[in-house]
Amino acid sequence: FGKNTGIRIVFNKYRQLKTLFESMDGAVIAYSGGVDSTLLLKAGLDAIPRRIIPVMIFSDTQSLSQWQQASSIAHHLGTRLFYLNLDPLSLPQVQANNNRRCYYCKKMIFENLRKLADLVNIRNVLEGTNVDDLKRYRPGKDCLIELNVRSPLVETNWNSIQIRKMLELLHIPNWNTPSQSCLITRIPYRQKPSVQRMWRVEQGEEFIRSLGIEVVRVRDHDQLARIEITREDFHKFFNYQVYSEINTNLKNLGYSYVTVDLQPYQQW
Repeated sequence: FGKNTGIRIVFNKYRQLKTLFESMDGAVIAYSGGVDSTLLLKAGLDAIPRRIIPVMIFSDTQSLSQWQQASSIAHHLGTRLFYLNLDPLSLPQVQANNNRRCYYCKKMIFENLRKLADLVNIRNVLEGTNVDDLKRYRPGKDCLIELNVRSPLVETNWNSIQIRKMLELLHIPNWNTPSQSCLITRIPYRQKPSVQRMWRVEQGEEFIRSLGIEVVRVRDHDQLARIEITREDFHKFFNYQVYSEINTNLKNLGYSYVTVDLQPYQQW
């Protein structure tokens, strides 16, 4: 009974989400390929398919695997994905890399999405914040209010677990994909981000994932790589062949020291 009740709840919420879209003249959706924006896109396509424009930001701060996933899921949903090439590293406020960097990066993104929406005469610019995100420190949320960007998953009260369950029920293949984040987040505050540093983070994480450790963050401390993995993957990591291969690979990418954080990474 409990399981069936949970399924009814998410289907009812999905109907509410589609009804919200039906009240819109159209929508430009900030799409990343992650679970939140995927549910948003799916609902929009179900409700008003001819008036939905999904846009992915293409920049050095996003990994190639994230771009590939977004393209694959958009194709699965039967829609064309548009790309907007931006360079957040060109902003002095992002280069300063303090705890407000996300605000300036998001502001650049949504200012450009707002211009695009105005160009095609669409009022609504949407993004995938959910109610769990409201509990976390995310300075980028401030610009959403300033630029009148809507968060339909908040408006219809979705949490992360419900979103993944709905995607599973809809047979969307990324329903259980680990969350991704901007590569700048791998570089500590007040250290200067660069294309080279983000490239080696991306390469290091891709290599570790190729060894069967799907959820991983490589924190770039200049000459030191600090690896974060989930508690469930510690037994995979602490195998001589695995960690020696990781050590060799990351040192070939330019790190002098490679270490693993004994505090497990919290995935969601």
